[in-house]
Amino acid sequence: MAQSLEELLRTFPDEKSCSAHLFRRRWPDGFVCPACRGGRYVSLKSRAYNYECLTCGHQTSITAGTMLHRSKLPLMVWFGAIYLFAAHPDGISAAELKRSLGIKHNSASRLMRKLGRLVIPAVRETLEGFVAVSHTEIPLHAGYCSTIAAALELDTDRIRLSTIRDDSAAAIEAFVRANVTRGETLLTNSRKYQGLTDYQHDLLGFGAPLKRIQRVFSNAGALLNQSQILRPAQVDGLLRDYGDQHNQRHPDRPLLSFDIVLGLVLGHEPTSDWDIVGRKNPRKGTLTIRRTPRHRKTATGMRQDGSGPIQPLPANSRPHSPPPGRPSR
Repeated sequence: MAQSLEELLRTFPDEKSCSAHLFRRRWPDGFVCPACRGGRYVSLKSRAYNYECLTCGHQTSITAGTMLHRSKLPLMVWFGAIYLFAAHPDGISAAELKRSLGIKHNSASRLMRKLGRLVIPAVRETLEGFVAVSHTEIPLHAGYCSTIAAALELDTDRIRLSTIRDDSAAAIEAFVRANVTRGETLLTNSRKYQGLTDYQHDLLGFGAPLKRIQRVFSNAGALLNQSQILRPAQVDGLLRDYGDQHNQRHPDRPLLSFDIVLGLVLGHEPTSDWDIVGRKNPRKGTLTIRRTPRHRKTATGMRQDGSGPIQPLPANSRPHSPPPGRPSR
């Protein structure tokens, strides 16, 4: 493993060296077509990191089917983020990632959320044991208040944070069930949690845990008011960043290296922004109707893609053709 980010960037100074390393990691024994398992291929000059199988014509890339799938960030940025994520066992914030790699805050935030999905699920998805839960309203400088719920696992200090629509019992119960394992003991300071009959409850001796969870609220409020938040939807993203950074200090987190994290990234299924925010893509599954077949450039020339059903043209119409002497656009 490189001893510093500068040493890593000297090892991988450009996109070509990064793509060559990914090729060796994905296909250590040589290229293998994911469609026909053939080994004969040609690199496509028209699309970076893409290869075409000479046996079946299937096209694939070194990032297809991995966490890097369809990412618009350069591979060098991904390599730097992976190194920094592995090199900081106590966690690294999106702001630190932004400064180190020279990228925008939104890009750094998405990178950290994606990489955080590699480690946190490996510990546990939900909190267990004695879990302190509480909620509060945090006033924001944008002129509105945000109701935030928090759960704190006392044994490990792991947390879960999220905005809730209001302080009703229904909203609180939905948060608890999504973040705390059924049957565990809730330490609470409100009767609104008593409707959770599938949990144990303890309203006594909540002084010290309450101070710890109030410290979480205080830190989260300071983070939110340091940022230029324009919309309530942005609050959840910042809370996830704070929670991920806090939980990366969890003592059960395995020791990581650049090669280990890179292997996890290549073995992880594609992660979209919709997966990160936990919402369904409204466009996914929508059938695209094409009037003419789509074509793509291959190693042997242009070829009909054949993706998507073709809508037949009316009998009295014909495809538009440009006037003679004028190039088509």
